[in-house]
Amino acid sequence: MSFDPITLMTVGKFVGVGASIVSAVGNMSTANYNAAVAERNAKQMDENARQLAIKAQQDQQDIAEQQAQEKGAIIAEMGASGFDLSSGSSALQRIALDRLAQRDQRRTAIEGGNEVKQAQQAAADYRAQRKNAKRMGMFQLFSDLGAGFDSYISSSTSIAKAKIDLLNAPR
Repeated sequence: MSFDPITLMTVGKFVGVGASIVSAVGNMSTANYNAAVAERNAKQMDENARQLAIKAQQDQQDIAEQQAQEKGAIIAEMGASGFDLSSGSSALQRIALDRLAQRDQRRTAIEGGNEVKQAQQAAADYRAQRKNAKRMGMFQLFSDLGAGFDSYISSSTSIAKAKIDLLNAPR
């Protein structure tokens, strides 16, 4: 069984267009999947940032409570030992303890803030990846469809030329 060249060229034309369409749909599907994964990751990073902010606040509270307990224990110990709690050295020691507690709370707040910022930046990066995946999917879709259209036009031109050559061929 043999086919004439024009029939084969016509079949090839439609196979090429079909392949371009399948490629376009596959690439768009992949881009949509990548965008969905990036969005899910962004949402997870948002939740991480929220949890880190809560943890930083809790850590600051824990430090304040711990320092208050230590300060109370020192004051009680000094009072039990007969120290005058209103004396200058006792007041200076309490002030020093307060400053240490404030310093520790500031450090914890800064560290927690940095962790929150990192998680927020990661979320923003994932959102940018999502946008880029969608954009690249659209570009690829148009590229594949354009290639299919180009293939269709080229094949049509070749088929038309082959038909003219066949009609003009000596018999």
